[in-house]
Amino acid sequence: MRSGAARVDEAHEIEFLRADARYRRERRDLYRARLYAGRAASRTRLAELDRLYEFAVARLSRRERELEADDSAKTHTKERSHE
Repeated sequence: MRSGAARVDEAHEIEFLRADARYRRERRDLYRARLYAGRAASRTRLAELDRLYEFAVARLSRRERELEADDSAKTHTKERSHE
């Protein structure tokens, strides 16, 4: 079982990853709006911002799955030890 400090660190990590994904999405969306309004000139930059957003979402999803799997495995182990 994880200590309280480890859970706090995990919560902060998840919150950081969520904030990073949100930041990347907002940057991409703002650039897309600038591009469509004719104030930005690079579709390459939009593609880069989109790629960075997708990577941020993938990092968040992967970490959430890892933590969920850890919790599930520990719960299963704990239940077996009480049998």
